[in-house]
Amino acid sequence: MYCITKQNNYSNYGYCSSELIKTDKQGQTSSLVTSEVYIELNRNYYQLYCGDNLRKMTLAQGNYADLKETVEHLNKRGLPAPDYVVTGDTKTPFEVYIRRNKLDSSIINEDGLVIRSFDVSVIRTDDTTSIGIIETITDDLVVAEHSLFNGGKLTNYDIFMKVNEHITSIITSDEFAEVRVYNVSKPTLNFSDNHNVKFKTSTLKQGGYFCTQKLAKQAVKDKASSATQIYDLTNY
Repeated sequence: MYCITKQNNYSNYGYCSSELIKTDKQGQTSSLVTSEVYIELNRNYYQLYCGDNLRKMTLAQGNYADLKETVEHLNKRGLPAPDYVVTGDTKTPFEVYIRRNKLDSSIINEDGLVIRSFDVSVIRTDDTTSIGIIETITDDLVVAEHSLFNGGKLTNYDIFMKVNEHITSIITSDEFAEVRVYNVSKPTLNFSDNHNVKFKTSTLKQGGYFCTQKLAKQAVKDKASSATQIYDLTNY
């Protein structure tokens, strides 16, 4: 038997995170969650676990309709978001699952469109242009990789038009794309965002920059475009 409490952690900049702490009868304390947190689904019923098959702890269970509310409630209490969702023999990252099933209201914009996020960077040589594109759900979860190879040196305007055309062909009419382009200035003349695609530029070399540069370099080497869907976001 343990006493479970919530501990808030702070850095020099203020609140950082929360975690659940268990205290035994001898007063020894330790983190409640020391391994992966995951959800098992069985028709309209869910169980939220921590641990592995040999030693797992049930954190919550109930009807599927209450899943999102339960996870959000436990997260506020200090429990980290689940790592993945298990359905039969299929294991899906939690962020992919909630995106696929539209369980997260934060991914819907004010027009009711589902938000999708893309990062883009470019490599130009004297006679070629290669564009690397990734789609992400979180900063460290990439769901798709694309590269576009062009046998000519494109202007900034041409690059934005080509990226706009490619992403427009990927998203549906009820989706909205937020596109971050690294180290390429957005044209100010004769170019405007359309209803479903919005561009912003960045000079910061973040994680998305390095991933897209790797794709662009491979396109230069192969002299070819490519596309890889790592996780399908379609809800069948």
